[in-house]
Amino acid sequence: MRIEFTGEAYHRRDSSQGQGRVANRIGILYFSDMKLTEIEQEALALSETERASLAAKLLDTLPPPGTDVSDEEVERRDREMDYGEVTPILHEEFVRRVQRERGQ
Repeated sequence: MRIEFTGEAYHRRDSSQGQGRVANRIGILYFSDMKLTEIEQEALALSETERASLAAKLLDTLPPPGTDVSDEEVERRDREMDYGEVTPILHEEFVRRVQRERGQ
């Protein structure tokens, strides 16, 4: 494999196939056959600012934590409220309790 820089884009050549691929942007190498460990190594070689930017972009592609409550769970909690099995509290009280539990 050989990588060429043409001034506008990096160009990858597989000597075995004689084919090349051009990256979409200047300065970005795109390897469709990179292994996860190779990607990790490349990412860890980035500066702290670049790693933080990459991490933020990757996190933006994931669903927010705690949003995987099933319909059954919602119905169960609703029944508990309807039958008085639990006492509702305001969000502010919930936050205070969690902070107190965590020692904050």
